[in-house]
Amino acid sequence: MVVDEVAVPRRFVVGEPLEGDEVVRKGVKLVERGVVRKEGDANRVYLEGMVFMPQSFFCNDHRWGFREVEDAEVDRIVDGAWSGRALGAVGVDEEEGLGVEERVRWRKEQIRRLKMRKELFPWMREDTVVYANFNQLYKIDPDIFATWMNIIKRVPNSILWLLRFPPAGEAHLRQKARELVGEEVASRLIFTDVAPKHLHIHRGRIADIFLDTPECNAHTTAADILWSGTPIVTYPKYDFKMCSRVAASVAYGTGSWGNEKEKRKYEVERGWVKDLNGGERDRVGQGLDMDLERLEDVTLLGHHMVVNSYWEYEEQAVRLGSGMRWDWKEIGPGSLQQQQGQQGHQNAVGSRATTASYAIAQSSQQSSQQSSLASQDFKQPQHSQQAPSMSSFAYSAPAATNHHSATIQQQQPFNYYLQPLQHLTPQVAPIFHPNAQNPTHIFTPTSKNLATALRRRLFLTRDSMPLFDTPLWVKNLESGMTAAVKGWEEGWERFKGRNVREG
Repeated sequence: MVVDEVAVPRRFVVGEPLEGDEVVRKGVKLVERGVVRKEGDANRVYLEGMVFMPQSFFCNDHRWGFREVEDAEVDRIVDGAWSGRALGAVGVDEEEGLGVEERVRWRKEQIRRLKMRKELFPWMREDTVVYANFNQLYKIDPDIFATWMNIIKRVPNSILWLLRFPPAGEAHLRQKARELVGEEVASRLIFTDVAPKHLHIHRGRIADIFLDTPECNAHTTAADILWSGTPIVTYPKYDFKMCSRVAASVAYGTGSWGNEKEKRKYEVERGWVKDLNGGERDRVGQGLDMDLERLEDVTLLGHHMVVNSYWEYEEQAVRLGSGMRWDWKEIGPGSLQQQQGQQGHQNAVGSRATTASYAIAQSSQQSSQQSSLASQDFKQPQHSQQAPSMSSFAYSAPAATNHHSATIQQQQPFNYYLQPLQHLTPQVAPIFHPNAQNPTHIFTPTSKNLATALRRRLFLTRDSMPLFDTPLWVKNLESGMTAAVKGWEEGWERFKGRNVREG
């Protein structure tokens, strides 16, 4: 059986002798399933002969089978913004360290994501944190569902996106959500139909964070979502149950941070011991608590996606979601603040809102809807993907010359979901994409936060990371098979020697 040591720890494999038997790092106690016995196979549950891979055992063909579909409109917008510009004069900003080709690819991805979010959820504000799970609903256990409800309750500008997989489960989960967190939070539980495979993979980019199911993880779905660039949070609940550890294996196949600035900012601390007496650790996001040499790399992306308890799962998901910030980004080279001298302000939920020059625009038709919305709280209908829109706005850039113009509204701070829009002051500026013919800026999550930094790294390195490198997987399989045969030969020699000694 082809495995790796994250998915199947060696100490649970029958006939897999360890050096020094069950010796582990000093200070690490193996008590999750009781005291580990050094003699006998009481703790060894896998009878198969194992081929251990140096990276994730999970094989896939996403790099060949699910290439990005070209979008002529996005290409025109981004390529036009960069055409004829001084590519070296890009300024020092959050994208420092990215080459020109990487910046162009990342900007196209940001616009594709904005478009797809608006197409699927036209009622949704752009500064909404979208948590998602695309597993079949039978994988949801009561503990993880309660954890999910706590997460969206603690992150008020968030929704939880599930699939009708099967449709019969929707009503039951909605009812349970109301029992757990009440009507307002439960109304942010959103269901959509299952999409065809190719669309399913690419629309994974709509989500900000994928929340995995611990009892039985996402398998292919975990690879799907990481290929789309969306980070996951997964809890390998059982050390002896492979189906609860697959997503951790997949997450640790995503490689590490790239430049030194990222490594210094996001490297984790290792070598700690989790509290085995029921106490809650105050450190979250340190990766899987497992004594494994390849996990000693403090720059692995997987450390930010794999947790060790339901409590840590909730804390990490909240940390990723609540840490998100939004700001204006110029589509072409340059820094918005440097070129325009503008600074945003912090709104009530921590997003980077717009100043007078960078405002939220409404068409005349949308303006007519404003008065009716001004007295309403934002609520998502339970059985519809449509909702009263506080966000069917087009974003505007500060350029003064554009024949696509409309009345622009300046957005004042307000509590997301909790109170209606405040008074808006009109201005005039060109309408932003998709209404504008030649948009200049996008309003998007800033890469200064961990969730978006993970997304950017996952997206830009997906063609080179071990998880999606099938030729590398084949080479690793060959090496693993060679090591397995060698181990069998050594074991056979020991067996023959024992027979000789015992007469």
